[in-house]
Amino acid sequence: MSRMSYGLSELEEDNQTTFDVDPFKVDPAVPTFPQILIGGFPILGPTAVASFGLDQGLFSFSQDLTHLRGIHTLKAGVSVDRTRLKRLGVAFQSGRFNFANLNSFASASPFLYIGTTLDSSESFEFTNTYWGAYLEDGIRLHRNFHLTAGIRWEFATVPKEKNGKSASLKNPLSDLEVVVGQPFDGLGSNWGPRVGFAWSFLPDTVLRGGIGRHYDLALIPFATHIAATGMPPFIQRVTLRNPSFPNPPLSAPAGVVSPQIIDFFLRTPRIDHYHLSLQREIFPETLVSVGYVGSQGANLLRRGDINLASPQTVNGRLFFPSDSERQNPNFGAITSIRSDGQSSYHALQISLRKRFSHSFSLNASYAWSRSIDEGSTQILAFDAGGGAGNVFNTFDSSSERGLSDFHMQHRFLVDYTIDLPSPGSGPTWVRGLFRGWGLNGIINLTSGQPFDVFVRSNRSGSLFGSPVPSGQGVDRPDLVAGRTHSDAILGGPDQYFDPSAFELQPAGFYGNLGRNSLIGPGFANFDLALVNRRVLPAWGRELGMEFRLEVFNLFNRPNFGFPDRVVFSGAVNDELPLSNAGLIRPPTVSSSRQLQIALRVRF
Repeated sequence: MSRMSYGLSELEEDNQTTFDVDPFKVDPAVPTFPQILIGGFPILGPTAVASFGLDQGLFSFSQDLTHLRGIHTLKAGVSVDRTRLKRLGVAFQSGRFNFANLNSFASASPFLYIGTTLDSSESFEFTNTYWGAYLEDGIRLHRNFHLTAGIRWEFATVPKEKNGKSASLKNPLSDLEVVVGQPFDGLGSNWGPRVGFAWSFLPDTVLRGGIGRHYDLALIPFATHIAATGMPPFIQRVTLRNPSFPNPPLSAPAGVVSPQIIDFFLRTPRIDHYHLSLQREIFPETLVSVGYVGSQGANLLRRGDINLASPQTVNGRLFFPSDSERQNPNFGAITSIRSDGQSSYHALQISLRKRFSHSFSLNASYAWSRSIDEGSTQILAFDAGGGAGNVFNTFDSSSERGLSDFHMQHRFLVDYTIDLPSPGSGPTWVRGLFRGWGLNGIINLTSGQPFDVFVRSNRSGSLFGSPVPSGQGVDRPDLVAGRTHSDAILGGPDQYFDPSAFELQPAGFYGNLGRNSLIGPGFANFDLALVNRRVLPAWGRELGMEFRLEVFNLFNRPNFGFPDRVVFSGAVNDELPLSNAGLIRPPTVSSSRQLQIALRVRF
């Protein structure tokens, strides 16, 4: 079988201001005033990119072959994907000022400025090609035992910029300048073996299992494209500590230019998946499955500033003296996308499926799982859920190991269909009125996802300078002695967690609070639909009609998002927690109860 396709997507975003802000602009040529981040408050001003455009073109071709020979089912195939990414717009051209708290904003004293000079390039266009091939053999060794074994080969070219606007920093902590050329060395060939089996050792019972290695080459073009949009000499991004406000110097002296790079010695992200499950038909049309699912990830992409201050070790903890300089004084912050992350996932999965019979069908599933990694955000910090989105401590990977941003310990899903019985006797109009009714419903219950709490400014003195979203900080605080992560959770929307469970870490040290230590609000939603289907005669034909009364969020339950997670500004010693730390702001992550009535006619 042959397949060929081409897809094109376009995204445009314009964040021009609608009122006079000339006195607040960093430069009159910049279309918007700077972005303002204040500890404990939502973002003020425009987004990081004043005007933005992203075009993506994807050409795909695949050829698959199947050959049956005796007990073997041989399958083979090849695929080719050609990706083009074109970007318009420069991040941080309007600038971003970071203030520790409202007092520092009132006194015009930001602790960090991130901006891009006006001579930076505003367009990039990258192309790369992905190649894949596989060979698989399905072997029926016995009438009740089937074995499948195969291998897949994958390769991707290094993304190439149309006009040569790409560069690399081979040794970011020692190189004096970037080198124009390909952004990284290349990934080489990637081989992924897979094997699986199905064994029906008892009537109506099947044991299934398998293991396989999978690679994620699709992220590489996006990672390269994002890195290039902060890479000198084509993009001159600067980070200034304690800058003047509102007109910081943008002359980009040595030690201020802040590249955004992709690791020159990048390795292909990979995950080894494995599973074992037992399925049994317990009643006619009813199947129960119990299984274990796991995975181990390696070479996963992470991001963060790697050009931190040079630390010392004091009482077994990293310490940054107040006069510390960056490890490579030729640059400011160096935001690196690198492949040094690891992950693990383990889950017990149970499902019950009943096919539609006797006027009833049901699908129910439950997962009890745990997902751990060293950084869930792979390319953009703004994609993080409740986590940091950046690696703070690049000296010790174990300090960043914690629950994944997407971790959910419990998840329960049910969908069902019920045909309500029609009265068998009574007046004709009664039997006609109650004929053809049914109920459909969906139940979704999940436990909360983990989140971080932050110190807004760089209390540790690590000189961390990668961009962070408004609801985050650049350090984590200490957990107060005698307090635990679980008793810090209060649960109410006015103060979801207790700020007094945390304290400012000593100046010059990282906080002892682990990554993603707290669990956010859970989610519960019930949707219900009352449905009537019937066929009516009309004009000598049959007319199909369907009436639906649908209720979304039946019990009108508010499902809350993450609370305000910046606990301290970090501006002075012995400061109290910010007043809105732990506050859950509107809107909720689900809508209020909504009713919808629909009538569908089919003819």
